[in-house]
Amino acid sequence: MSVPAPARPAAQAQPTYSLRRRLLLGTLGWVLLAVLTAGWGLRDLFQSHIQAQLQDQLLMQLNQLSGAVRSDAQGQLHVPPLATDPRWSTPLSGLYWQIDRLGANPQPGLARSRSLWDQVLSVPPTALEPAARGDQVLSLSGAEGHTLLAVVRTLQLPEDDAPPLRLVVAGDEALIAEPLQRFTRLLGGALAILALGLALAVVLQLHLALRPLQLLRTRLAAVRAGQAAQLAGQFPQELQ
Repeated sequence: MSVPAPARPAAQAQPTYSLRRRLLLGTLGWVLLAVLTAGWGLRDLFQSHIQAQLQDQLLMQLNQLSGAVRSDAQGQLHVPPLATDPRWSTPLSGLYWQIDRLGANPQPGLARSRSLWDQVLSVPPTALEPAARGDQVLSLSGAEGHTLLAVVRTLQLPEDDAPPLRLVVAGDEALIAEPLQRFTRLLGGALAILALGLALAVVLQLHLALRPLQLLRTRLAAVRAGQAAQLAGQFPQELQ
């Protein structure tokens, strides 16, 4: 009795890979990565720019405050209104100044802008020493729990027995966040349009670049089917 030979397992179909798909996915991936990287870099540059712009504005106001503060014979401070920006007199406007007395009898908030209302800026201990020279840039916790960007300076008035003063000019970081959000929305729309244009250009370029391969495939199928004796037509140098 003969034993039938075991049946061979059916050959598994090998997966086919489309050259068009691989090129398309690879190129679109690089386009997306480049657009995202450019967007992140531009947003970071703009944030640094507006932060430096706010810091320059605060420093200018600090110079004006330093030149305006006076002390009378009784030791009382007098600060003329800073007329450069109405926000100094608008409660909780986001722009604030404050003068603290240092030395043996310290007093925070000895004088302050109307925009602070009834609040006093709390300066960390690192900026309390009257011996500190030069301007310091700090982050403070301000009105309504907002974070403030502050420029701090120690000032010694020329009057005899005048205590050292600490001048603080601060701006709400919302002054940075709001234009940054508007810029991010505009940048996102512009980069989306750019990415779409690049993607369409990639698809068109691949379509034109792979047309000779499609033609070669069609002519080769005609030869295999006996409809043509040879491959006819003009092909790029890489396919000759």
